[in-house]
Amino acid sequence: MTSEEIRTGFRENLQRVRRLVENYEVLKDYPSQGRASVERSDILRAAVVLLYAALEDLLRMIDRETLRASRFEILSRTRVPREVLDSIRLSDLEAYRHRTCDELIQMKTGKSVKTLASDALDARILESENKNYTHPGHIEHMLEQRGFPASLLHPHRNDLGAMASRRHRIVHKADANHELGKGHHKTRSLGRSVVESWYNSVQQLGDALISAHEARQNHAGDA
Repeated sequence: MTSEEIRTGFRENLQRVRRLVENYEVLKDYPSQGRASVERSDILRAAVVLLYAALEDLLRMIDRETLRASRFEILSRTRVPREVLDSIRLSDLEAYRHRTCDELIQMKTGKSVKTLASDALDARILESENKNYTHPGHIEHMLEQRGFPASLLHPHRNDLGAMASRRHRIVHKADANHELGKGHHKTRSLGRSVVESWYNSVQQLGDALISAHEARQNHAGDA
């Protein structure tokens, strides 16, 4: 996947969030007093969930493509599967001493060295695709693991931390407000300005990360 394809997918996801926020504004035309109704603010809650999903999707794409470009580095840190080692005896090494390593492993496991290496890489990629980035610490860890400067995250850390916490509350607790009584809605207050701030942080971090990934790809292509 090219950097441009990653950028396009990210922008399309952000546009979906933007349309939700615009729909929230359209409902302003309906009569209301004071704070937005729960039903109307639910549109912003949906926007928060989708916005965080857009960020996580981008992080997974960058992680996956970085892994694919680091094949040798990954394999150099991956031990030979235990089942392969357990299948080979000294008598096998003696019998195959004039044959290649690939021939021995093919005979004992039914797989070539190339296939075993591809399986190991695929397993790492699958692991990256199932990752969740539930707070900024997870994002920072991914950036450091893949060689991106953690400074990309720093200007947006507080916003992303607040958004991650709110997204968790929305998804797992329906954003319930436990302060019941007169003047309290059944959900916590959520305004457009807060969502806009989070949107800007996600967009800026995403654009910076894609640019850094693109620069790395171009450098590798020139090498």
